[in-house]
Amino acid sequence: MLKFTDDISNNGVWTNSELSILMDKYGAIGPARIGKFIPRHPISSIKKKAYHLGLSYKFKFVNVDFFNTWSERMAWCVGLIATDGNLYSAKRILNEEKSNENVRIDSVDYEIIRKFVSFTGSTYAIREYCIDGRKKEYQTQMTNKDLYYRMINLGLKERKSLDLQFPKDYPDEWMPGYTRGVWDGDGGVYDYGYLACKIGMGSINFIRGLDDYLTTFLNLSKHTINIRKTERPCGEVDCYYTIQLSSDNAIKLCRYMYHDNMQDAYLTRKYNVWLEYKRRKGI
Repeated sequence: MLKFTDDISNNGVWTNSELSILMDKYGAIGPARIGKFIPRHPISSIKKKAYHLGLSYKFKFVNVDFFNTWSERMAWCVGLIATDGNLYSAKRILNEEKSNENVRIDSVDYEIIRKFVSFTGSTYAIREYCIDGRKKEYQTQMTNKDLYYRMINLGLKERKSLDLQFPKDYPDEWMPGYTRGVWDGDGGVYDYGYLACKIGMGSINFIRGLDDYLTTFLNLSKHTINIRKTERPCGEVDCYYTIQLSSDNAIKLCRYMYHDNMQDAYLTRKYNVWLEYKRRKGI
């Protein structure tokens, strides 16, 4: 029988509250992070107590090899990371000379996060959160050095929002999937009686590259890139660049993105707008 007063710590006995925290969190996070919740006990004591309680720390997994071979799902996921994703490194708790490399995705659409986790075989958790009472958002964060550097090799980067470059060396065969991932992340498909597609972000280089590629590849008619400027309290100005396509241009884009071989790599609510428009117009 377990005795909650067993003294296996240099700092004294374990309280019921500390044991509850240990048993609740040990399967999800490691000893170093648990130590932030129960600072009375050193890491060695946390590990010993977990062992005596029969607890085990399961390392999280993500299939990095998934990103080594192009496919509809892989291209879609890369497009999502380019828009809804975030790459960053953080100093480790016990050794600040080393860092943990992270790839994180946030979305208001649970379906996007669920499919990303499923496609990549990830065992990392999906977290639900809400900022300032606004709409629920969902997040999965993967701490994996190989995944981080695979994304770097694919042209992604940390702090990408203002200067991400549009890829010029991705295979044309998989660009519809990549474009669909980008559009599912930061774009929209709308039926106003006519079809409209819009996408916007803070990197003018990415927006211009995407616009040039689609205009050339799909033979789009003349359209514009709109700029919205917002001044911060500090006086700095943020610029947001938007591509807006309508009618024939939007139809060309949707036919390009939504093809017969895209498997299930798409956001249903946006795809359904296109399906309903096709049904209504008989095209």
